[in-house]
Amino acid sequence: GLHIIRTEYQALNLPKNFSLFDAQDSLQLLKDLAPEAIAHDKQRLLQAQTLISNWKNQGQSEQTVMEQASGADEHIIAKLYSQYQHTLTACNALDFDDLILKPTQLLQQKPHIQTKWQQKIRYLLIDEYQDTNEIQYQLIRLLTGVRARFTAVGDDDQSIYAWRGACPHNMSK
Repeated sequence: GLHIIRTEYQALNLPKNFSLFDAQDSLQLLKDLAPEAIAHDKQRLLQAQTLISNWKNQGQSEQTVMEQASGADEHIIAKLYSQYQHTLTACNALDFDDLILKPTQLLQQKPHIQTKWQQKIRYLLIDEYQDTNEIQYQLIRLLTGVRARFTAVGDDDQSIYAWRGACPHNMSK
């Protein structure tokens, strides 16, 4: 994902020298943006970070999350997600989840770029396939196209990342 982003930064409306926020940077940004009740509660802050990561790994935009939010807490975190994304953009930064999300969105929206990358990546080997999430699966499908020239190695009995959105059923798709 990072290689695609670095190559296609202009199509993504990013500067060439964009920044990459690690988990700690992201947590600090969320703390800075969060309402006081969340910012001073480490557990709630970590829950917000996880929820935002899960939304990104499901390919859900801030707008979609805002529209589908139920309950006061989810509305607060959905608003925080929107502020977080706006601030990342203002800082010319991406977080780790964007390394999969942004290339996936780009390939979905720009068929000529998708074709270019499909021609460039003729064969793909994916290890630990049982731990792929929905957005990773979509990226794989976009990169391999109708030829689907990829080999996946995995064991659905060894899936350990369900908490992070892993979908072992991707192996049967």
